[in-house]
Amino acid sequence: MNIRALNRSDAAIFRDLRIEAIQDTPVAFGESLVEVTLKTLEDFANHLDSHDRGDFVLGAFDLAETLIGVVGFFRTPYSKLLHKGTIWGMYVRPANRRNNVGTALLTAAIERVRNMPGVNRVNLAVSSSNTSARRLYEKLGFRIYGTEPGSISIDGSCYDEDLMQLALIRQ
Repeated sequence: MNIRALNRSDAAIFRDLRIEAIQDTPVAFGESLVEVTLKTLEDFANHLDSHDRGDFVLGAFDLAETLIGVVGFFRTPYSKLLHKGTIWGMYVRPANRRNNVGTALLTAAIERVRNMPGVNRVNLAVSSSNTSARRLYEKLGFRIYGTEPGSISIDGSCYDEDLMQLALIRQ
C-alpha cells in the first residue's frame, strides 16, 4: 500500500471514490449523492489544489495503484481557530477495511498535522451508529467530547453524530 497526497491529476479517481463512499454509507457524509454528482471534474481538481493553511486529502493506493481509501484535513481561516483542524471524508472501500488501511491513512494524516506549526487539536464527527469507525478513532487517541443529536438528515430520518477530538502532544 502507498499513501500520498492527492492532487488535481487525481480528480477523477477521487470523484469516483467519493461517489462510492456516499452511496455505500450515506449517513457518514454531510454531502448528498445529488450534490456530489452535480460537481464537475474541475470542481474536484480545484478542491485538491486548495492547500491553504495546510489543507490536504490523502489517498491510499493498493499494489495495482487503485485508490482504496481517502481522508481529508482542513483548517478554518480565522486566526482564533488556526490551532485546530478537522478530519473529513474518511472512507475505505469495504474489501479493504480489515487490512489496516484506515489505520494507516489516519495515522499518516495525524503525522502530517503534527508537523504543522501551531496546530494542537484535531476534530472530527462520526455517525453515532458507526461503531467500527469510532473504535478506529479511539484507537488513535480521539476522544468523544459531545454528541450532536439529529446532525444528519436523510429523507426525513435524523442521525446523531459523535464529536471527537485528538489533542496533539508536542515532543
